[in-house]
Amino acid sequence: MGKSSNRSTEYFFTGKYYDDNDGNSITAIGVGGEVYAYGGDDDVTVGSLKVDVYHTNGKLSVKGASGYTSISKTGNGGLSFAGASGAAFIDHTGETGDLYYSGAAGYNKLTRKGLSGDISFKGAGGYNKLWHETDQGDVYFAGAGAANKIDRTWYNHYEGTQGDVTFNGAGAANSIDSRIESGDIILNGVGADNHVVRRGREGDITLHGAGAVNRIERIRHSEDGYGQTQGDITFEGAGGYNKLYSDVAHGNIHFTGAGAYNEITRAGTENEIEFAQAKDIVMTSATMEGSWIQQPQQVKAIKSAVEPDTYLFAFANNVNTKVVAVRLQNDPDTGKLRYYATSWYKEGNHLKDIAKENINVNNGFIPVKWEGAITLGNINLIYRQETTIQGVEEVLLTDKWVNYTGGANIKAEDVTLGRAKIGGYAISSNGLKIDVSPVKSNEQPNTYVYATFLAPYTKVVEVKLANDYETGKLKYIARSWYKTGDHTGRLADENLSYPGGYRSIGAGYTLSQLHYDLNVIDDIADRLTDFEGYSEQDLIKSSRNGGNSSGNIYFNGAGGGNIITSNITHGNINFTGAGAANIILHSSTFGNTYFEGGGGANVIVKNGEEGNLSFRGAGLANVLVHQSQHGEMDIYAGGAANVVVRVGDGRYLAHLLAYGNISIHKGNGSSRVLMLGGYNTHTQIGNGNGNWFGAGGFNVITQAGTGDISSVLLGGANVLTKLGAGDLVAGMFGGANIITHLSDESETADTNAIALGGANILTKKGKGNALAVMGGGANVLTHIGDGNTTGVMLGGANILTKVGKGDTTGIMFGIGNVLTHVGDGLTLGVMAAAGNILTKVGNGTSIATMIGAGNLFTHVGKGDAWALMGGAVNVFTKVGDGNALALMVAAGNVFTHIGDGTTVALMLAKGNIATKVGHGMTLAAMIGKANIFTHVGDGNTFAAMIGGANVLTKVGNDLTAAFMIGKA
Repeated sequence: MGKSSNRSTEYFFTGKYYDDNDGNSITAIGVGGEVYAYGGDDDVTVGSLKVDVYHTNGKLSVKGASGYTSISKTGNGGLSFAGASGAAFIDHTGETGDLYYSGAAGYNKLTRKGLSGDISFKGAGGYNKLWHETDQGDVYFAGAGAANKIDRTWYNHYEGTQGDVTFNGAGAANSIDSRIESGDIILNGVGADNHVVRRGREGDITLHGAGAVNRIERIRHSEDGYGQTQGDITFEGAGGYNKLYSDVAHGNIHFTGAGAYNEITRAGTENEIEFAQAKDIVMTSATMEGSWIQQPQQVKAIKSAVEPDTYLFAFANNVNTKVVAVRLQNDPDTGKLRYYATSWYKEGNHLKDIAKENINVNNGFIPVKWEGAITLGNINLIYRQETTIQGVEEVLLTDKWVNYTGGANIKAEDVTLGRAKIGGYAISSNGLKIDVSPVKSNEQPNTYVYATFLAPYTKVVEVKLANDYETGKLKYIARSWYKTGDHTGRLADENLSYPGGYRSIGAGYTLSQLHYDLNVIDDIADRLTDFEGYSEQDLIKSSRNGGNSSGNIYFNGAGGGNIITSNITHGNINFTGAGAANIILHSSTFGNTYFEGGGGANVIVKNGEEGNLSFRGAGLANVLVHQSQHGEMDIYAGGAANVVVRVGDGRYLAHLLAYGNISIHKGNGSSRVLMLGGYNTHTQIGNGNGNWFGAGGFNVITQAGTGDISSVLLGGANVLTKLGAGDLVAGMFGGANIITHLSDESETADTNAIALGGANILTKKGKGNALAVMGGGANVLTHIGDGNTTGVMLGGANILTKVGKGDTTGIMFGIGNVLTHVGDGLTLGVMAAAGNILTKVGNGTSIATMIGAGNLFTHVGKGDAWALMGGAVNVFTKVGDGNALALMVAAGNVFTHIGDGTTVALMLAKGNIATKVGHGMTLAAMIGKANIFTHVGDGNTFAAMIGGANVLTKVGNDLTAAFMIGKA
């Protein structure tokens, strides 16, 4: 006790306290000084403006308060601090032992280096920095700080290292980086900027909280065996900008929350840095070692001002300067990032302005090519990526500084303001807002001017961006001015102030719907184990990167913009939420994509070997592309426009509601498509059955492939095309309906259609039956191929054409009807119109019932022909063997039969002409004012002709009998 008391007194006056290696209670109160506690279990109480505490082996406990506290422990044992300080620097470099901190300070820097040991921080600080460099040990943080930075790395070697990081608290900026082999990171709290990186073989990241910017990276170390890497990311909270990235072999990503912009990436074997551009890499530091270096030296990277994308690592002693030059470049063929490292030395100290030095023999540098002489290890580098985030500020407050985008730490010069609307009571009394564009001021930095001229004043809103001097947060102030006259042409050079002739109008008007771009720089850090000299190598060795990967992405939330990417081996994407723009890029080899939600625009692109795409949502525009080789497409989409594309085999289900719907299926698989919109189109190139329904102003549906199709289309115009084998059943109702069915002759394919519209056209080519019920101003049915053809046609003009074998039936009612059958088979025509034309070329019975002002019936071929014709003019011609029967009632009748067989004609009209050329019995009963009957050929002839004039001519043998009553 006496020693301690004397030493405390000595410290008070001299500022020095010398302890021994025993365990003691030490009191160091005074203006300031140094405490040499040496070894033992010591309990130190401090109270000074400034104090430095030094300790070796044993437990060390420090408590109290000081303006500045520095603690250095170099031996084994625990170290604890409890108290308050303006600034606290605590170093524990013993091989074993924990470090505990409890208190508060304006600035806290805690360092733990050794084989094993934990860090525990409980308290607060303006800036808290924790460096934990052990092979075994955890980090626990509970507190708050304007900025908190935690680094967790290994001490001796990466393999076998383990430790968790737990953060509970808040900070304007929170940065956590863990680079050991195994360990989790848990963050509970809030921060304007949260950046969490877990690099290593095993370990999860969990974040519960909120931040203006949240960046989470779960990535593998370059020395990891790829297949062993694993770890999940779980995010629950909110943020203005959220970026989640994972490239380990196995791990899921869970996102629950909201953000103005959310970007989630689940990457496969391709390391993000592996194909980075050389210009985007920043090398920071390394350890220089080797047989020519007595003690390993920590050296900083210096970018060469002479050679592009080249970094210099240099160390000088009393003899010479040793340099390792590393040149980065991309392989011109593969795009991979590669390096070429060379070692040099030069007599003397040349560290000053070494960036401007030419590192070559011409400048006195001598190459060192002995293996292991001068090498680099633990090379730290950064992959710097720039991302532009677009956003809209709905309303700007005036005449006061306001945190912008949540006050994130974004530089003012990285913000670009865009178009906006200006409005207020001094603009319009009825709420009118005027579109305005910005002009960047030449007078003030990071200042934008919006103006409109409303006579007699130029009305201006000035928006100035700045970073807070203390916190670095981005903020803005908007001021409203006016000035007499039109000054809109020189806004960039205007002095917006009272001396410049401007007057403030306060809240008279302000800006709304202000568009802006944020240029966010995202740094991905990596550490490489070593470099090989004098040979070009891949910067990220791919030999350890092979293997399968797995992991799902679960998104449940909302965002102004959501971008989700996955390109692993096995992995699903499940999206439930909403966003102004949702983009999903899913190229996993195996995996399903499920979307349920809405957005201004939804874009989903799916690739891979196998997987399903399911969509339940709505958006102004939906673009859905499924290119997996196998998998289903199941879509329920509503919006202004839908574009759905399936390339690959699998069932295709689509329910689309929009002003315009475009659907494409290239591949095999059955489909069920329902489209409601102004313009609807569906195309399938591949085999499969289809059930299609479309209603809209214009419907176009096509299949090129085999399969049965059933389709119902309602619209101003409907076009249905099937190219390939399979049955077609269609119901089409519209101003114009066009149906085309083309199939091979090798297989039978039937076509059945009901078409009602202004104009209906059905074309069938191929073997199979055709049945059509058509009603419209014009109806056209064409069948080229074998099979039965049946047409029921009601319209102004009806045309039925059959080319091929098979029965043909035409029931046609209209102003004009034309039925043509070229081919063998029964032909039946029931035709009622002002004019009817029936033509049969081929063998088979022809039956025609024709009622109209003019009727023309022609049969060329073997077979019976039967005609019942009623009209002003009737013409019936039969060419070929077979019986012909004609009953013709009209003012003028003409009947001609050329060929063998019985001919029977009963013709009632004012003028009748019957001609038979060929063998066989002929019977004619003709009643009219003029009758002419001619038979040229062998056979019986019987005629009974009653009319004003009768003429009978028979040329040939056998019996002829005539009963004729007339004026001549």
